[in-house]
Amino acid sequence: MADFIDVNILILDSNNKKFKGFPFKGKFSNETKQKQKICDENGICKLTLKVGTTYQISVLKPDDSYQEKLVINTTENLNNTTQKIVLDDPINSYLASIILTAKDISTPPQVVPKAQIQISYMGKTSIRDMNDLGVLKLRILIGEPLQYQLVDPLSKKPMQGTHLDETVAKKMKNAVTVVQPSIRADSSLEPDKPDTTTPETPKSDMTITMAQMKKMWPAVKNTEKMQVIINELNSGLKNYKLDTRLRQAHFFAQVYAESGYLFRLREDIASYTENNLLKNMGYYMKNPKEAKIDAAIKDKTLKEKTICNKAYMDVNRPKNRALGNVKEGDGYKFIGRGMKQLTGRYNYTQFNKIYKKAWPDEELDFVENPELVEQPKYAARTALVYWLANKLYDKADAGATHTVVDGITKGVNAGATPDMLKQRRSFFDTAKAIFKDTEVKK
Repeated sequence: MADFIDVNILILDSNNKKFKGFPFKGKFSNETKQKQKICDENGICKLTLKVGTTYQISVLKPDDSYQEKLVINTTENLNNTTQKIVLDDPINSYLASIILTAKDISTPPQVVPKAQIQISYMGKTSIRDMNDLGVLKLRILIGEPLQYQLVDPLSKKPMQGTHLDETVAKKMKNAVTVVQPSIRADSSLEPDKPDTTTPETPKSDMTITMAQMKKMWPAVKNTEKMQVIINELNSGLKNYKLDTRLRQAHFFAQVYAESGYLFRLREDIASYTENNLLKNMGYYMKNPKEAKIDAAIKDKTLKEKTICNKAYMDVNRPKNRALGNVKEGDGYKFIGRGMKQLTGRYNYTQFNKIYKKAWPDEELDFVENPELVEQPKYAARTALVYWLANKLYDKADAGATHTVVDGITKGVNAGATPDMLKQRRSFFDTAKAIFKDTEVKK
């Protein structure tokens, strides 16, 4: 008898149309606090529930309240079934309000009046004027991504110091999203008064380019997620301590080792062979007979759950390599994700704490919704947080030797095997040849 079952929740509007990105709240009958979940692009949210429990689901209403819509009494025969929820209203009833406010980098930040901003929504892009208070109010469909970037009113091109960002409405009335360009409010943005401030010309251009990324990951054909990550990194090279080519080479060598040649933002446990398990996972080194059995599991999801809920659970790991996975199912729930391959409840919790301080305007919970880390922007930030929190940039500054690479590798993966160390030295040699300094000629 299984202890846990998988149930798919499918959200449809009153016209039976799928509703991607739709938020709902769920809780077990013995809990008092509801936890928000987000449906995927197919209108589905996958839940793992303990057999014998009761799970209550409440859905968002157009008035921003929640209404209980489904109660699941979990039994084994519900495993791998889809439970349908039909909303009382059509999709268009769920138009959420978004308020964008342009502010500068002063302390405290000042409003930038009459800024212009490029908006991309549901396949259409336009440039909109913000008002005298630097505010633009929009109505968008809840769950749909809205991309935005400040533009120069004269050239209509992205303003220096800004980058493409994205927000998704998770309730009907959303908190203010602050856009911060690297300008000051006293530099006029009116079309007839161009900004005359001239940024200091850098000694060298440290911008990370798509050409470099393609050389590092030549097997990747769809570069859409890669572009989002490039934008995120380039938006703060100095603050992110990626402002030298040496640092970038060390950084991307580790990212390559974690994400693989296909630039995966989620650990690909399903592809592990018996040999992979024996070489890379301590649990299977001690239990070699299980490696053959578990590697042969055909169902990909079952294979990942089986392996993760053995190899990543604290009960099966040395104390000095604990991941904080103490609740049933934690191993699979907190599988490796992001550019750093964030793994384990403890690491997700630490990332969650640091994220709230670094990006206070974003109300996200990566412990309750760990799958968010698979999205490119957040995937990049997992690696950045680790790079900064562990001061790996200081180690990178020590040079381009393999000894330095080994030191960074052990900072990323304390249990690195000799084969892992050898691999990452090779990845660094490749990255070093790609991320070269290009001097700006005067």
